[in-house]
Amino acid sequence: MSGMERANRTRRFISFHGDGSGTYDLTWSQQQVCFWMEQAAPYFSQMNLGGLAHVDGATRVDDVAAALKLLIERHEALRTRIILDSSGVYRQAVHRSGKLPLDIRECATEKEAASILAEMRAVPFTEVEWPLRVAVLVSAGEVQWVALCLSHMASDGWGKDVLCRELVDLASPASDRRESVLRRPVIQPREQSDWERVNGESASRRVEKFWALHLKRFPNDRFPVSTGAAESPRFPEIMMESRAAAKAIEQISQRDRTTPNTVVIAALSILLGAISNTDLATFRLFCANRRSEASRFSAGNFYQVVPISVEVGNLSFREVATKTWQTTMRAYLLGPGHPDRLSVLEESMVHDLGVDPDLECFINLHAQKDSSGAVRDTSSEALNSTRIRKRGGVEVWESGKFYIDVWSVSEQLVISLWGDTAFFPSSVLSNLLSCLERLFLSVAADDGPGADGVLQEVRNLIDARMQDGLEYVDGCWVDLSEVRQMLVDCLSPCDVEVVLEGAEGAAQRRITAFLVLGGRSLTVKEVHRLVLDGIRGRRFVMTPHRYVICDRVPDLPRSAEAWTRQPVVSQGAGRR
Repeated sequence: MSGMERANRTRRFISFHGDGSGTYDLTWSQQQVCFWMEQAAPYFSQMNLGGLAHVDGATRVDDVAAALKLLIERHEALRTRIILDSSGVYRQAVHRSGKLPLDIRECATEKEAASILAEMRAVPFTEVEWPLRVAVLVSAGEVQWVALCLSHMASDGWGKDVLCRELVDLASPASDRRESVLRRPVIQPREQSDWERVNGESASRRVEKFWALHLKRFPNDRFPVSTGAAESPRFPEIMMESRAAAKAIEQISQRDRTTPNTVVIAALSILLGAISNTDLATFRLFCANRRSEASRFSAGNFYQVVPISVEVGNLSFREVATKTWQTTMRAYLLGPGHPDRLSVLEESMVHDLGVDPDLECFINLHAQKDSSGAVRDTSSEALNSTRIRKRGGVEVWESGKFYIDVWSVSEQLVISLWGDTAFFPSSVLSNLLSCLERLFLSVAADDGPGADGVLQEVRNLIDARMQDGLEYVDGCWVDLSEVRQMLVDCLSPCDVEVVLEGAEGAAQRRITAFLVLGGRSLTVKEVHRLVLDGIRGRRFVMTPHRYVICDRVPDLPRSAEAWTRQPVVSQGAGRR
């Protein structure tokens, strides 16, 4: 830190004394965050949450300090640390009292404020910190903004927005605003954990039924494209800000009597169908699980990520929007389910269906107010134009990740797309957002041909990168040579032939594997189990629908027909 930076920064501490303390089980959402942080380590600073609270005029630093004290005492999540108990299990330790450091920094512009927030978010939280960092940003002696950085262990995005709003109200000179906040009911994380312990069985059974219905429709690999050299960062954030798209979304929602969020998810579903070159869009949707009044006023983690499938083929936009609304409403009303049980369900789907589902496409709709942390250009020219730009990114993430953040829908559509540049160069990702904007405009103008043209442009982008040799089978893109290699790796047969039955476009296409195992004596069930054990991490594969174990290898040349004439040792079903 330079001498100038030190001169523009001071630190004080806020002492807090809340009600309640103790050590408790994690909530299910906290367990999910722990798992993701372990997977992302040491790069989990990308999971930090941040928000800028713009306070009322004439607010003093002392007002903010007093408001923060009340906020921390009100929400136990802000005075909770995650610990490992003696058995190696993560638990939440709620503390009654402590001191939170408060930085006071000089800041003249919103651009500076956003830069300070980005600096705070870029550093992973340590074990000795509270899960909240705060900087009071002052200009000419008055507080302009308060920058809040939260560990994802403390809260989800909804809770972060609650904290920003409540901080502004608690710092206000209007006593009725402060009293209104303190009268609102809240649910503490330990209370949510208690509810889950008592109601977990019935709640999880309800969620599992919905998950199973949609997971079975997820493909083995969503994008039928070949991979290439990745850019750096490998997963850039491409952001689009479009007032024209926001106006179009409003027109469509009013005309079709649906919500703006439904319009956005429907359009994204249609776009995903075009990118995957299928009639079905599949993704995982973040659901806030804020169904009660108390939960809507609470910090903490309540969210769940729910698998969704939406039919998009040969349907009008209104029909897709109707299906989207029906499916997403069911998802939002589900409530929470135990993440361990849902992981078991995911694994069972692999064994039941013979496909390792691609779960790396996410849609996250945030609060209507823009919470992206992006610096907004409020000039007339900027507000009436569309801006698409690269805004940082992530170097290490799951292969094939396709993550969509919808930050704001009203006034201006602000949306970020994080994609794997090993699959799609950043230029293609930018083009996809441009196509999304034109899709909204075409639908708002009730221009069917216009929308068709946009989707054809998307398909052209994908066709240029389409992997050769793929076949469409049971809603999945399959490379028969990859299926053959999987059988070789899993079974070490003397020889194997993979045959696809059914013409292209046929409703039923089936894969048959002819095998010669030599001296090994395996049943069809044992063969299928070995193949299932080796299916993880492979692109464009599924287990065969049928296995035929032959006595010997056909003479050369070995055609598919020649294999059907070989003496059969045993045969039976594989993929259901």
